[in-house]
Amino acid sequence: QHLFETDLVDGEAPEIKSTGPVSEKAQKAAEVLKRIVSGMGYQPEVAVHEKEERVHLDLRGDDMGRLIGKEGNTLNSLQHLVTAIVSRKFNSRVLIRVDANDYRDRREQSLRRMARDAAQMAQHQNRPVELEPMPATERRVIHEEISLISDVHTYSTGEFKDRRIIV
Repeated sequence: QHLFETDLVDGEAPEIKSTGPVSEKAQKAAEVLKRIVSGMGYQPEVAVHEKEERVHLDLRGDDMGRLIGKEGNTLNSLQHLVTAIVSRKFNSRVLIRVDANDYRDRREQSLRRMARDAAQMAQHQNRPVELEPMPATERRVIHEEISLISDVHTYSTGEFKDRRIIV
């Protein structure tokens, strides 16, 4: 292991809140996240729980906007980094979801509303509606929501950061 990873993975465990018993991987993921955000100058509460073989890490505190970042980019980067470190530590892929002050749940609700609005617009105007470019995880939410509406379908177009959905 690199010295940086050792500092993040080993050592005295920071305080972590859990809603019940969690696996060693989940506990380690929470500790790594806490160390990273502490190193960034934040002192949020980190809560951990496991659901459907995924470790859920929830950051709670003031000024979480900077940890969320524009369009959740910082949060996505933190999730990627913690996943990589913990997966390497345990020599197996560990599925981790990092959230801050329920940002991901609020964003999902917003995406579902956007999907329904776009479907309604497409039906009323009888023409395709193009949505803004978004990451694959967000496009998946749109596709799922539209699949519940009859007579409307979606497809993705574009590449990389310009990939978007047409309703």
